Amino acid sequence: KPVASLYTFMDRRYQQSQVYAGILYEGSDMFWLDNSPEAGGKSWLNPYSPLAKDYLKKLMSDAAEAGFEEIVLREFRFPVGAYMEKMRFVYDGGQSKLDCLKAAAEEFRSYGEEIGLTVWIEYPATALLGGDERPYGGACAELLTDNCMVDFSGSDSVAEIVRLSNGAQLGAMIAHEAQSAALRGAGIDRYILIK
Repeated sequence: KPVASLYTFMDRRYQQSQVYAGILYEGSDMFWLDNSPEAGGKSWLNPYSPLAKDYLKKLMSDAAEAGFEEIVLREFRFPVGAYMEKMRFVYDGGQSKLDCLKAAAEEFRSYGEEIGLTVWIEYPATALLGGDERPYGGACAELLTDNCMVDFSGSDSVAEIVRLSNGAQLGAMIAHEAQSAALRGAGIDRYILIK
């Protein structure tokens, strides 16, 4: 059966109408961009913002109303890019990025249960194995809980990820059907083939 996929915080459209749903430049109401406009820089939703989370819940509701029973929330992270020190997060209240993502994941999963939608949150295997911590505000592996969809398209470290998961129910996103045997051997039988 089909699974919906939603790019969460990497959404540059909604904040155009709701300024405080986006990440701003410090000292202004201008959107922070992950690169220069000439190099294709994009604005992002602010993971702390209740406006951004309400918008994403609306999109989840739309998916459920369209008949989807499952959804993968992708790019579930903070952006990395130029001038990161100039980011301003309205609504952060002193909460760490890691705690923000944990709370947002729980909020979206709870909302999914309310509307009959199983929510999977995607994390790249490379991040879970100690990659760049900036998008997560700490070790991405701390976010590995039930209903995480691990993107193995850039990694074959299935056994290592399963060990890190401490028995959490995992799914996988893979680039090649050949990777499915390693997943099944590690006890992961839910996967999505991405091209």
